[in-house]
Amino acid sequence: MNLCSLLRLFPLLGLLLCWSPTARADASSLTNSAEEETEGETEDETEEEAEELPPWATSEEAESESKEDSSEDQPAAATEAAEGSAEASPAKEPEEQQGQAPSTAKQVTASPTSDSWKGGGKSGLGVLIGTDNGASLKLWPNRENGISIYLAAPARLNAVSIGVGYQRHLAAVQVPGSGVQLHPYLGPSFRLRVFVYDNGAYVDGQLGANLGMSMTVRGVPAELYFQVVPGFTFGVNIPGVGLGFDVGGHVGARFYFGS
Repeated sequence: MNLCSLLRLFPLLGLLLCWSPTARADASSLTNSAEEETEGETEDETEEEAEELPPWATSEEAESESKEDSSEDQPAAATEAAEGSAEASPAKEPEEQQGQAPSTAKQVTASPTSDSWKGGGKSGLGVLIGTDNGASLKLWPNRENGISIYLAAPARLNAVSIGVGYQRHLAAVQVPGSGVQLHPYLGPSFRLRVFVYDNGAYVDGQLGANLGMSMTVRGVPAELYFQVVPGFTFGVNIPGVGLGFDVGGHVGARFYFGS
């Protein structure tokens, strides 16, 4: 071989050496090391940026996360509250109905009808004897309240008497084993009497208290009673005016009619 041929072979040998397996391994190792260095630098930069975040940025992220959690919890809480109210509402209705029943019973017992302590209506007419003798009328609209009026004549002749009184009945006393009830009462009263003589007239008045007791039987339209009437009296005649104190009293019976 001549010199020119040898010179031509040198470039071919160089190319073969470059593409040999050892050369390729060295080249790939260099490429991998370069990529690892690049990734390491990127991770370091990311960590530095995270460390350099301001405090307000961190708080905003925490607030956004808490808002998301609360928004997720609100529908669940609303659903639970609706279910609880739906379960509680049917239970309240019977309780309210049970609470209303006793109040209705109280109203019924607070205003009893006249048949529960006597029969007949609210008006009673009868007689009385005692300090005055005559006719007696009583208006008894309910058990607690009554008004009595009488028109009578005193034991003396040539005289007429009229009286009116309010009766507030206290708690009734039930006689055991019977329908008999006793009704004690008290209240104010007024009486006016006129005496006529040959030589003139004399007017006598009394302002006092009406103390007594009535007895009734359930379903029977009648009343037996007695009363004592103490009070201050005044008299007016031609000679002058007199003041004093007097105690009167009556016993009587009334029959009730109407509805």
